[in-house]
Amino acid sequence: MRILLWLMPACLALTACNMAISDHPILSNEPRSTLKLKDGLWVADDPECKFDSRRPAHRWPKCVAWLAIRDNTVVDSQEPEPGALPMELVITDWQPPVVEFPFSDDDKKAKAYAYLAIEPDGSDSVGATDLRLWYVACGVEEPSNSIEPKIRHFPGMDEDCHPQSVEALRAAAQAGPQGQEKRKSRWRWIRAADR
Repeated sequence: MRILLWLMPACLALTACNMAISDHPILSNEPRSTLKLKDGLWVADDPECKFDSRRPAHRWPKCVAWLAIRDNTVVDSQEPEPGALPMELVITDWQPPVVEFPFSDDDKKAKAYAYLAIEPDGSDSVGATDLRLWYVACGVEEPSNSIEPKIRHFPGMDEDCHPQSVEALRAAAQAGPQGQEKRKSRWRWIRAADR
C-alpha cells in the first residue's frame, strides 16, 4: 500500500499495522475544527536529518519529510503521489482533533482512508506552528512472539481495524498512540512556502 508518507512513516505492511482504516470516508458529517495550520513549509522532526531550511524545499535531502500547506490544504510535498494533491485537511472538532486522509495501493485499485490524531503544540497570531500527531490505533498491542503484533481491539473496531461507527473512531483517538507507534511525531512550521 502506498500511504501518504509525508504525514507519518508508513507501516511495513498494512495488515500488520495497528491503524484504524475505512473503505469509505466516515467524517464528512462531523463538525469541523476551527484549527488553522499556518500557511507555509512544514517539516517532520528528525534529529538525524540535517538540512539548510533556507534552500528550496525540492533541493532538501531525501531524509526531510516536508509539506507545503495553504488554507489547511496540502499543496505540495516531498514526493507526492500522482493526483493526490491538492488535498484539503478536514479536521474534526474532537478532542483530540482527527484528520481523515485517503491512500491507495500501488496499482490504484483499492482506496481506503486512514486517521491521524493531532495535538497542537504551538501557535502564533496566524495559526498553529507546531503539531504532535499519531495514527489512530485500532487497539492495544499485546506481547507476541510473531512478527505481526497481537492486537486487543478497542470496542467498535473489527478484526480488520475498521471502525464500526464514528463513536468508535473517536474513542480510539482519545486512547492515544499505541504499541510500536506509541510515540507522537512532531511537525513544525519553518517558513513561508516559496519552495
